[in-house]
Amino acid sequence: MKRTLVFTACLVMAAGMAFAAKLTVVSPNGGETNVCIGQPYSIQWTAQNVTQKVKLILFKDGAKVGMIAQDLNANGSPYSWTVSGTAGTGYKIRVRTMDNGLDDYSDNPFEIKASCGGDGGDDGDGGLNPGILEKFRKMRRIAIKWPPDPDPCRCPEFDISQLRDALGTPEHLVRIHLLKNGALLQELGVFKRGAVLPGSLKGKLGVEDYGLFRQGGAKFTIALIGENGRLLKSFELQGAQDVLVR
Repeated sequence: MKRTLVFTACLVMAAGMAFAAKLTVVSPNGGETNVCIGQPYSIQWTAQNVTQKVKLILFKDGAKVGMIAQDLNANGSPYSWTVSGTAGTGYKIRVRTMDNGLDDYSDNPFEIKASCGGDGGDDGDGGLNPGILEKFRKMRRIAIKWPPDPDPCRCPEFDISQLRDALGTPEHLVRIHLLKNGALLQELGVFKRGAVLPGSLKGKLGVEDYGLFRQGGAKFTIALIGENGRLLKSFELQGAQDVLVR
């Protein structure tokens, strides 16, 4: 009888090990050189015996940058990520179940580049003619017009008149993105070639993001994205200031 119980217990343990749930990041997993702002990148992972949905999170130097995607099927790899971030090293991807019970990180850090080359420089300004680029360099501030409190809409207005005047009539499609800690928060506008940009654009933020933006609790930037998905220029915003934003 005693031998039978021991044998049964071993079978149960072996079965438990065979059906253990596991998540594993496959790519990026360290050393990648083709992760470039504005360009698509296929995030890949494997999932064994995972029934929950998962989320993908971007980290830099051990600190959370932002959510890439959530509510994905565990076996939904790969995920096409339009890279939004601040150029630099020390990045990792985390795949995690929605209940935070199971996860995995990139084994080693990777680099996010401003561009993937072909622009004649490393600052991500490729595709802009020298006159427009010089105007961008002279731009010192962008104003945020805050709606009066209380504001149920939570819709700050971005004055992009200087950006419009510098670009003139765009020769190619351009997108204007609002980034939070380097990750895409929302797309403020898409303008086809030949279209004239408006003088201002409004965002619509959630409660948490609006609070962080207004109180300066995170880094927010406006990014100008070209037709090929390349970052043309980014402009820093400081949410703690009500009027002038550098």
